[in-house]
Amino acid sequence: MKSFFLPSVSLMNRLSYLQKFSLIGLFFLLPIGLTLYLLISDLNAQINVIKLEKKGVAYNAAIRYFIEDVQQHRGRENILLNGDAEFKDALVQKNIKILADIEVIHSAEATFDSKWQASSTWFQIEKQWDSLQKQQNKLAPVESFSLHTKIIKDSLVLINQISSYSKLKLDSDNHTYIESLLIKLPETLETIGQARGLSAGVVAKRYLSESEAYRLITLSGTINPQFDDIKKGLLNFNNSLKFKSKLPEDIDNFGVKYVTFRFAVDKLVGANPDFTEMKPNQLFDLGTEALDAGFKLYDDGLPLLNQLLNKKSDELQQKKYFVAGFTGAIWLILVYLFVGFYLSVLRAVYKLMRAAARMSNGDLSERIYLDTKDELQSVGNAYNKMAISLDNILKERDSQEEKIKFLAYHDALTRLPNRVLFQDRLGQALALAARSKELVGVMFLDLDRFKSINDTFGHSVGDILLQTVAERLKSCLRASDTVTRMGGDEFLLILTGLSEMDQITILAEKLLLVLAKPLKLESIELTISGSLGISVYPQDGNDQETLIRNADAAMYNAKSQGRNNYQLYDIRMNLLAKEQLQMEEALRKALVRDEFVLHYQPRQHVASGQITAVEALIRWQHPKLGLLYPSEFISMAEETGLIVEIGEWVLRTACLQNKAWQKMGINPKRVSVNISSIQFQRDDFYQTVLKVIEETGLEPFWLELELTESMVMRNATMTIAKLNQLRELGVKISLDDFGTGFSSLSYLKLFPIDIIKIDSSFIQDVSADSKDAAITKTIIALSRRLKLSVVAEGVETYEQLSFLRSRKCNEIQGFIISKPLAEEEITLFLQAR
Repeated sequence: MKSFFLPSVSLMNRLSYLQKFSLIGLFFLLPIGLTLYLLISDLNAQINVIKLEKKGVAYNAAIRYFIEDVQQHRGRENILLNGDAEFKDALVQKNIKILADIEVIHSAEATFDSKWQASSTWFQIEKQWDSLQKQQNKLAPVESFSLHTKIIKDSLVLINQISSYSKLKLDSDNHTYIESLLIKLPETLETIGQARGLSAGVVAKRYLSESEAYRLITLSGTINPQFDDIKKGLLNFNNSLKFKSKLPEDIDNFGVKYVTFRFAVDKLVGANPDFTEMKPNQLFDLGTEALDAGFKLYDDGLPLLNQLLNKKSDELQQKKYFVAGFTGAIWLILVYLFVGFYLSVLRAVYKLMRAAARMSNGDLSERIYLDTKDELQSVGNAYNKMAISLDNILKERDSQEEKIKFLAYHDALTRLPNRVLFQDRLGQALALAARSKELVGVMFLDLDRFKSINDTFGHSVGDILLQTVAERLKSCLRASDTVTRMGGDEFLLILTGLSEMDQITILAEKLLLVLAKPLKLESIELTISGSLGISVYPQDGNDQETLIRNADAAMYNAKSQGRNNYQLYDIRMNLLAKEQLQMEEALRKALVRDEFVLHYQPRQHVASGQITAVEALIRWQHPKLGLLYPSEFISMAEETGLIVEIGEWVLRTACLQNKAWQKMGINPKRVSVNISSIQFQRDDFYQTVLKVIEETGLEPFWLELELTESMVMRNATMTIAKLNQLRELGVKISLDDFGTGFSSLSYLKLFPIDIIKIDSSFIQDVSADSKDAAITKTIIALSRRLKLSVVAEGVETYEQLSFLRSRKCNEIQGFIISKPLAEEEITLFLQAR
């Protein structure tokens, strides 16, 4: 046995490790490479078949146009030979068109290789056509018709031969479709073409022989089963598509056209046909319309076949590239592994030598990690155990010192400079600017509605948001600039080395754009913005405190301008900031002082004209500023958190008022109350609604809560759970301002809501703007299918009302009924109705 392996052992003893593994790898990869080569060859063969199929499709398409033109030529010449010269000029044009078709066929035939054996068929067809042209106007109508028909039938045979040679008939995936489209459809169109030419010739000569009648009856009876067979094959294929095609529409159109033509032919062969009522061109045009519809079906179906072949070819090409890439990857991996094995021993020795040299110089940072399983690994382990303890102690000491030093000058959450480091850098910047006569910009940034995000999604999301904002701000600044987190959601920025104000405003715009990019956190997507105030040294102050205070005032002015903007400091802003603080303080006292009032806007049923509900709308009767609308104080209430108390007051007051109306004998109507996002996100929201209903004695059915799209889409799972609780209680749920958010109509079925309120922006131009009309019709139609009631907001004109009534909108709300009314006015309004 040993003598058997002696030649192999002798060979290996003579080779280095690199040579040994190269030899082994060669014999290992040889069968793999052969297998992959055979697989790629098979894929190439399949790709070549698809290329041949596509050539066959193009060849058949060229024959299709030739057949169509020969059919028209046959019909027009038959009319001409039977005594009607109406189509004489058209016949000349058709001759020219057929010559062009023949040139296209020559080009298609040239794409086939020398193995193509059916060229003799096309050669015979050309000879027949040339013979027919030479005898033009010399043949009897029957002879001309027969020669044309022979040319067309031979062309249909050629289509079969092309389909066979180009493997189209062997395509198992699309066999039925190919047979119906490329073979059966042209045969059916030829049947219609014969009937067209024959019937038009009969009308032209004003006489119908028995043989012609028999032939027309036979042709007419053949068309129907042919069409049914084609329709079945094409529709089965269409149903398998994953996208919408024109095939069903084309099939129906073809069916209508050929039935119309067949009825005309049947009337012609009926008893005692009245030739005075018929004209050749009428029958010819009916037949042409049927043929045009059939050829359109062919033309629309052919791109689908090409599309499928292209898709199949692309898939095979991808497989081919994958196999080739996979082959290369295997080679690279094996070479990499063999070289790695060879070098592993050398690397281990090098690591041991380097560690020993560093240890002799007092450097304990080197660690030895060896992959070998021999004595060298034991040496490395002994070194590591000896050095790790001391090295860890030294690193821990250095780390703690660095951390303490860092936290003394930086914010722990965002790792931005803190107030101490900010003041130091601002002082240096001002001193340098005084010498160089440059500008220094101080920016005060406050994130808009950050408190709402914290309350809604929790502090963990708020912390991630602050960290993201910090990174985005740093990405916009130069190395010489500074961004600082002052606390909460406030950031201060220092811009140095400035010569023009434009440099500051350009950066401010850039900062706001970067902040506005959506932030995705798992299933949550947030869009944030900021209000930015800017003061500039030296015109807005010469010291740190003044510059920061003035930038703060400019920031508050930016908030008062609608947020998500920047404002340069103006001396009048200090007054505006003071007014803002006074407004906030007055808002805190407004509930205690009973300064809020509710106005009510009625809602009317479109069909009956009855008032079905009223919407409660809050107003603030400010002691100095007069009556204020929600747009003037609600955002401040949300920022300060007062919206929760105000929202509960609105809910309770509206329920009490509705109960009072019922006691006065007014027909019961629902009162709808708008709910803020902060209210709805609170865990005790359901308990609050339940408590108000119990305390006011209002039946839940007469209460409607209005939510916005953004509220219900924010956390679908939580929203559905809360809405189900409210529905079980009996409260009605409406989706307000529908169409202005980001939700999809398909999401409506997921949420337990009762009413959809179409936003007034779509109603405003609904009678003039086709897009608004289309959106409104879609919302109403889908809502009706989902059994939801639809309310159109902002209805002001009778044109709008007429449109909504025609679309069977359930209810309307707007000035066409009434503006929002105070308590006394709405009471009189309801009593009168």
